[in-house]
Amino acid sequence: KPIIIFIYSSFGCPTLNANSVSEISNVRIYPNPFGEKATVEVSILEEWSWTLYNSLGQVVQRIDNISDRSITIPRGNLDAGIYFYEVKTSNALVKNGKMILE
Repeated sequence: KPIIIFIYSSFGCPTLNANSVSEISNVRIYPNPFGEKATVEVSILEEWSWTLYNSLGQVVQRIDNISDRSITIPRGNLDAGIYFYEVKTSNALVKNGKMILE
């Protein structure tokens, strides 16, 4: 099993070193940038969660216990800007990255 190392950046959202993301997990988010909604597709075979952070590191969206391999993320009342996401299972951070809302 890979060892997960969290390195917290100044905005509070954890980042990863290159060895901590599983090679067998694939996460695809499109479109990015997006306007009204985006699709998140994963190859995870277990329940997973989605967390979206604003540029201050505050959680602005969270969905837990997702069993589908694809979900639609609505923009809701989020302002245009740069956001950071995490895709996690119960025991591992699968992927994190950046999303842009237009």
